[in-house]
Amino acid sequence: MRPLLGRGLAVCLVFWFGATALLTAQKPQLRVGLVIDGDSSQVDQTFLPLLKKEIEQLLGRDYEVQFPQAKERCCDWSLDKIRDHFDELVNDDEVDVVVCLGVLASLYACNNGPYDKPVFAPWVIDRRLPGIPFEEGASGVTNLNYLVTSVGLEQDALSIQRLAPVKKLHFVADELFGQVVPGLLQYVADSFGKHGMEAVLVPTSTSSEEVLAQIPPTAEFVYVAPLFRFSQEEKQALYAGLKKRRLPSFALLGEEEVQMGAMAGTSSGSDFLRFYRRIALNIQRALSGEDPGTFPVLVEEGTKLKLNMAVARAVGWYPSWELQNSADLINEEPEITGREFSLRDVVLRAVDRNLEIQAKMAELAAAEAFYEGLRANRRPQISSEVTQLHIDEDTSAASFGAQSERSTTGRISVEQLLYSDSVNAGIEAQRHVLEAQRQELASLRLDIAGEAATRFLNYLKARTLYRIEKDNVGQSLSHLETAQSRRRIGMGNPSEVYRWESQVASDKQRAISAQNQAKSALYALNQVLNEVNQEELLVALEPDLTDESLMTGEGRLAPYVANAFVFEKFRGFMVMVGLEQSPELKRLDLLIKAQKRQVLANKRVYYRPTVAFQGGYNYVFDRKEGAGLDLPGVTLPNAPDAGWSAALNLSLPLYQGGARSANLKQSVMETKQLELSRDLVAQQVELSIRASLRNVGAASAAIDLSRVAAEAARQNMVLVDDSYRKGLASAIDVLDAQSAARVADQAAANAVYDFLIELFTFQRAAANFDFFIDAAERETFFQRLNQFYDNPR
Repeated sequence: MRPLLGRGLAVCLVFWFGATALLTAQKPQLRVGLVIDGDSSQVDQTFLPLLKKEIEQLLGRDYEVQFPQAKERCCDWSLDKIRDHFDELVNDDEVDVVVCLGVLASLYACNNGPYDKPVFAPWVIDRRLPGIPFEEGASGVTNLNYLVTSVGLEQDALSIQRLAPVKKLHFVADELFGQVVPGLLQYVADSFGKHGMEAVLVPTSTSSEEVLAQIPPTAEFVYVAPLFRFSQEEKQALYAGLKKRRLPSFALLGEEEVQMGAMAGTSSGSDFLRFYRRIALNIQRALSGEDPGTFPVLVEEGTKLKLNMAVARAVGWYPSWELQNSADLINEEPEITGREFSLRDVVLRAVDRNLEIQAKMAELAAAEAFYEGLRANRRPQISSEVTQLHIDEDTSAASFGAQSERSTTGRISVEQLLYSDSVNAGIEAQRHVLEAQRQELASLRLDIAGEAATRFLNYLKARTLYRIEKDNVGQSLSHLETAQSRRRIGMGNPSEVYRWESQVASDKQRAISAQNQAKSALYALNQVLNEVNQEELLVALEPDLTDESLMTGEGRLAPYVANAFVFEKFRGFMVMVGLEQSPELKRLDLLIKAQKRQVLANKRVYYRPTVAFQGGYNYVFDRKEGAGLDLPGVTLPNAPDAGWSAALNLSLPLYQGGARSANLKQSVMETKQLELSRDLVAQQVELSIRASLRNVGAASAAIDLSRVAAEAARQNMVLVDDSYRKGLASAIDVLDAQSAARVADQAAANAVYDFLIELFTFQRAAANFDFFIDAAERETFFQRLNQFYDNPR
């Protein structure tokens, strides 16, 4: 049995390999000839691998696809070589299809048809160039298919006029263009002349210095056509030179060169894969018997204006509100140095620099000085004085020598309060009041920290909203282009175009409003940071929910909020912690202590006297005796030069018209009022903690839900947009889907910010800000939390 099975398997394998070899041998060959403008280095690195991959993937099952090395012709930027190699491949029986890899070869192919074999020219830069055939969306030339986008000189001329009222521009182009395109100069002049601009040709080859030398100091504007012989470094040098001379520039190749340093452009980034996939599909159609001359040549591409704002600022130009919100802005914000802020940075900077906190600190310093002034009443009071006295002679004589006509006397006096309950009460009460003011400062720090965090997050929300609104403008512009295309081919109607034009205008208004909101939010943030309000140089780092400096960052809170039961217990714990740490409650406790001390003083005033000591020492430095009276037989002693005195004083008010009892009653009622206020604030703190924790929970759940909703809305938008382009959906369907996607994107983007705002609102209520505690304090917090949960109560 086994030998039979083995022989059968061997027969099957032989048959399978034989069939495979037979099928392989029967596949027809597809030999592709290539005409390359320059050398093969860039083509081999970028373009040829993509082209080969697309053709082999699509046609490899039916054809033996070959790219013979001998049929790959590099022309070294020589028009003669392009002509000779192209003609040779077109007439070569060993070549089935010719593909032009380069602008010059593509333009040459477009000007020299028809052909006996399929010719594909994917790099035609403007279908309106002289000599480029165009008939009902195709080349109309037998066996010729080229590819071109809707971007061209006329569209770029319109875009330039939107930028600035240019009268004269310098048109930089490779000198080979004029040789391969007959009538190029006239076409350039006509294209820009229609829009009131004079075009001056600046021919070049491979040098940026050569270009810059030909542009006079009086130049207004520079338009840059494809410089295919320039290296990447030379292109960058050209745009850097234009920027240095403060010359605005516009690149026909669009986004790729705007990123490189051009100020503006409309063409989207080069999607070579898309072009080569189209070439592969067209080759497949040609091999099936269709004429490439009937294949569509237009490749739909976005024509949204791209602006490099770093270059615009350097050359002293700034877009209008309309352009700012409809164009794609690259390097929109100036390069930042030293203002890269995270949420933590903002909170700590606000607490350190905020003017309200600084004013409160000055107030606290004044209160400390006042307290020291009160304490001085219990210390000895020592004073000195010098008195020079002059009296008339008669008065001196009448004093029998007791008073000199002129004397200079010095005195030192000492006063010491030995006991005064009212003074002691004032000092002790003021000490409590001073501590209460410190708690007021702590409360203000928490307020400012919460306000700074909220303003920072609101700025991020507003900035995100602006980005979403700008993207929405881009979507509406894209749909407007689709509507215009549908109208051109008879699928749409004028009302559709008008509807999208109206929508674009409305979306631009919303984008402008969103931008203003973002700027206003930044001004508000700068104010709380004590920065210049107009300062816009801020890199705001997106908050990270996994940040270990946040209580939520390490996931340690998850077990304590996993379900309704444990979440309720967590709220109870945070209420306990919040009531312990609340600076508002601590402040009221201290004020109550101060008031109770005043009540005690008002009771003691009835029976505790004030005791004080006074003493002094006098000395007469100089005296002039008067004439005096001569009394026979009587000798009057002279007043001594030195003398002293000492006194002990006890005072106790006996009756003050009822003022003492009134003061006592007032202080008792004020104490009661403070105690009731304290109970009210405790209720408010507990309410704030419990309510804000509920909001944190709801905001946390909204993060994932909003992301799911946004993703679903985006997927729906893609489907509806595709249906609209195919004529299967109406403009109203697209508007509804676009609006739903925009709202969902806003909700998803805001969800994290809203969660953090609610989180910091809770932390403010609980007086437990993440950014004010270190790792050890956080560990202590979780130890207490574990003990609280372990308690069976």
